[in-house]
Amino acid sequence: MAGLPIPTFDDGTEVDSFLERLECYFAVSSTENAKKVPILLMGLSAGRYQTLRDLVSPAVPQSVGYDDLKLSLQSHFGEPRNMRLEHTRFRSIIRQNGESFTDFQIRVRKGARYCNFGDRLDENLLEQFISGVNHSGLSKKHTEDTRITTLAGAMEVAGTVQLLDGDSRAIAATTPNVVARVAHKGGAISNYNTFSASNTRKGQKTSKTVTCFRCSKPGHVASDTSCPARSKICNHCKEGHFAGSRFCRKAKNKKSTTVNAIADDNAATPDGITTMTGSPSAVDNFSHEFTVGHRLTLGKGTPTCTASMAGISVTFLVDSGAVDNVLDRQTYDILRNSVVLQPTTKKLFAYGQCAPLRMLGQFNLNVSVDSKTVNATFYVFDGIACNLLSAATASSLGLFCLTNVSSLSTEASLESVVKDKYPGCFLKKGMRFVCVLT
Repeated sequence: MAGLPIPTFDDGTEVDSFLERLECYFAVSSTENAKKVPILLMGLSAGRYQTLRDLVSPAVPQSVGYDDLKLSLQSHFGEPRNMRLEHTRFRSIIRQNGESFTDFQIRVRKGARYCNFGDRLDENLLEQFISGVNHSGLSKKHTEDTRITTLAGAMEVAGTVQLLDGDSRAIAATTPNVVARVAHKGGAISNYNTFSASNTRKGQKTSKTVTCFRCSKPGHVASDTSCPARSKICNHCKEGHFAGSRFCRKAKNKKSTTVNAIADDNAATPDGITTMTGSPSAVDNFSHEFTVGHRLTLGKGTPTCTASMAGISVTFLVDSGAVDNVLDRQTYDILRNSVVLQPTTKKLFAYGQCAPLRMLGQFNLNVSVDSKTVNATFYVFDGIACNLLSAATASSLGLFCLTNVSSLSTEASLESVVKDKYPGCFLKKGMRFVCVLT
């Protein structure tokens, strides 16, 4: 058959695969026995031909029979097989995180190639697929269903499970898990005293945490008529509560003029990083304590940056409290061809969650921002979420650094103002100041 390409044997090609394809070529082209040796030699690369020539020396390869040439190639280029070792390798085949059932069954079949299972091939393929599939639901179903006797039958069930898993992930993607820290803007929550309230529906008592906004004392609410602050008159809003209470609306507006952090456009350092400063309360109340430069973008208070990974632009949420870099499944799919995903045993938790996130694995890759490049470890989260850049990686890239936080503005309490203005009216008695009226 004219024009049919001859199979080739070069570096990276298994000798058994080459000889099998060569036999197919002979069958399709109806090759005569006298022409098999020349065709075999034409399919060898220059290096392989030279090796074969040395193997049959001092004879010339053209003068050696076809079967003898095959035996020489198999003996030299073929891998020695130890049956016990091949069986051990076959029993150690396990499906990796993120590997499809189809790819896994191909590896199982490949592992059984040199095991010489004979008539028990289907039985061994099925057993290894079930034991190494690494999917509890699928393994249980295969074990319970005695009608599944071949690997093909097991793959039909696996295909159905894979479709159901895909649908579940698509539904879960509509409510993504955001891997990021959460800042409480109101500051640290106080340890309020608790009291028991009767649950009239179930007849059980549950513990609730409450405090009064009028007097700031625990144990009752602002609407309670027994509150001692209800009869007081605030100098700011003329409502009934003690001074400094969270019940005062005007006091809230006044406090809101104190900024948590500002960026001084004129205080740029030589490397282009702008210093952020804030009051001590800003450090306690917010998760991100950093200096911001031209590489970071503040969107609604959330610092983000765009980094380059394998020539692809990736947007990250920069978290000064994160210790690991996290990518979601969608971003990993874009980088899949540029990285080698390794299994991971590390457990990562979303802020405030007890159950660990489902991880696909981890990989190492260079990440660049402007002219700075670092090699970092990235963990792949099985879901759709914000990509997270850890504090260590962000600091290495020069995105931020911790800074001394100084107070921008403070509001002196009424007590300190009165003491400073009328020092003669107060006498220190022990650890307390006593007001003296004459």
